[in-house]
Amino acid sequence: MPSLKHKVQEKNKPYLSFLAVAAVTFSNGGDNIGVYTPMFAKYNSVSQITALVAVLMAMTAVWCIAVSSLE
Repeated sequence: MPSLKHKVQEKNKPYLSFLAVAAVTFSNGGDNIGVYTPMFAKYNSVSQITALVAVLMAMTAVWCIAVSSLE
């Protein structure tokens, strides 16, 4: 029969894996904050921000199309 300690450890495993995924996601996003914050601080008119967002979306689409063509 499993001990109480063993049951508690098994119960906490999904929570710990959630924390691991959250930590990796947060650490991967840190460089984005370091790049985009100064960029959006420099370009502050509506037309400049619209152009930046359009380029970002277009390049994201290019990456998605490139990856889908690899399948």
